[in-house]
Amino acid sequence: MTIEECVAQFHNIDLEKTKKWFGLLKVFIPSFVTLVAVVLAYLFALSQARKKRVTDLIEKQLTEFYSPILGCIRKIHAQSKLRFELSGASDVAWKKICENAPHPFLEHEKKFEPFRKIIDYENKKLNEEVIPLYDNILNIFTSNYWLSEDKTRQYYDEYYRFVEIWHRYLSGSIPSETLTEIKHGKDLLEPFYKNIEQTLSELKHKLKTL
Repeated sequence: MTIEECVAQFHNIDLEKTKKWFGLLKVFIPSFVTLVAVVLAYLFALSQARKKRVTDLIEKQLTEFYSPILGCIRKIHAQSKLRFELSGASDVAWKKICENAPHPFLEHEKKFEPFRKIIDYENKKLNEEVIPLYDNILNIFTSNYWLSEDKTRQYYDEYYRFVEIWHRYLSGSIPSETLTEIKHGKDLLEPFYKNIEQTLSELKHKLKTL
């Protein structure tokens, strides 16, 4: 006895009608399975495409915004640390020279000349390396603004202000007396620097978990 005959007998249904329904099922079930497979494949491809877009954006944020800016920040901090160290050591060394020098200290200018060169070198370095690093950060921030996170964008105005004041002061367009009356200093940038480092770390972690 065929399965169609068993079903017809069990449900008291006409055998011909049963055969007809089974024939339709044999046609539609494979088509339905194929349709489901196509839909699932499409949804998977769509999910992968979305994931790739997110991954590509994060990689672009890291390579074209956060990482270059952090590199500049690290160099600024390293130079500042070395400058502070050398300045402190120079102060101690010069005091020792003055203490051991005869009175009157007739060779004052001659002995101080190497220390003056330190000051000249640091001033030159400020103009030729440090300020350009600040400028580079501002250029990256400006040209790749769209790659920054919302929590980073809030620091743009403050950073622009810092760099612009430096340029105006060095060009002589802001008197030193005016500079002392406004808030201006690298300490004001620390929240921005901290944000860059934290956001970079968060994006790297997010990229790994995708």
